Amino acid sequence: MKSSSRQVRHRLHKHYKKYATLQEAKNNNPPFCASKENWDELCDYFASAKFKHQSSINSMNRQMLRTPHISGRTPFSTLQHEIAQKNAANGDANGDANGDANGDAGDIIEFYKLTHSNDEHGWSNNETK
Repeated sequence: MKSSSRQVRHRLHKHYKKYATLQEAKNNNPPFCASKENWDELCDYFASAKFKHQSSINSMNRQMLRTPHISGRTPFSTLQHEIAQKNAANGDANGDANGDANGDAGDIIEFYKLTHSNDEHGWSNNETK
């Protein structure tokens, strides 16, 4: 639930950023927003100094990531569980059926490759290699 509301808020913020002024944004209520009152409140929130400050901090933090992952919205715990299940199915002692990897170097390397590279595009950047 929290994830879906965050995604909707992100879509609303993208719509808000299309307009040069606060008033212009308020006058262009997106079709996927519940009501004009909710949109006006969100516009005021997006225009607040607190939101802008936190947004700039988060933008700087994202730019400083040296090894970005490419697993998207899939939680790391889900990926770890998949690796452990695959190892258990192959008879490997490095993971159990509950998805708990015991920290074996092979599991860690496999997890890193899974979260930072794919067959189509390769590594997320040169530094991740």
